[in-house]
Amino acid sequence: MRLSSAFLLRPLIIMVLLGQIFTAQADGDHDETKRLLKSGNILSLEVILEKLRPRYPGKILEVELERKSNHIVYEVEIVGDDGIVHELYIDAKSHFQEQAQEKLGITPIYKILESSGPDHAKVFKIGVYLDKELVATGSGTSKQEAQTEAAKKALKNKNWSEK
Repeated sequence: MRLSSAFLLRPLIIMVLLGQIFTAQADGDHDETKRLLKSGNILSLEVILEKLRPRYPGKILEVELERKSNHIVYEVEIVGDDGIVHELYIDAKSHFQEQAQEKLGITPIYKILESSGPDHAKVFKIGVYLDKELVATGSGTSKQEAQTEAAKKALKNKNWSEK
């Protein structure tokens, strides 16, 4: 009897320990999200949803905040009133473009200002322009990363970080 009790107890102990690991990881995600929000690297979920609802009415199925290619993206799934599920991806670059078009009727243009380093470890410096105005620059190990960094800075420079 003792042997079978110990045998049954092991999986239970493993499940409890794994549960604690996943809880700690979730707490870490929550802390990271709060830090990103406070630093201005992401918009609040409230602001994101406020901007999406007029174009995508319906029920929100899922929202995730993920790090992709060294930049942060909200992934939002909405089932529309027509029953179609829309998967939307919102990052600093798309938000800056939306704001520029809404407020000024201009689509931002990204230009490579510099690139340095060997081919396997290039660093790009990219400028984001509204018409002929250089609004901000960003650097990164990929063009996409540098563009996203420039867009984040441009949102702050234009005071478009919130609403």
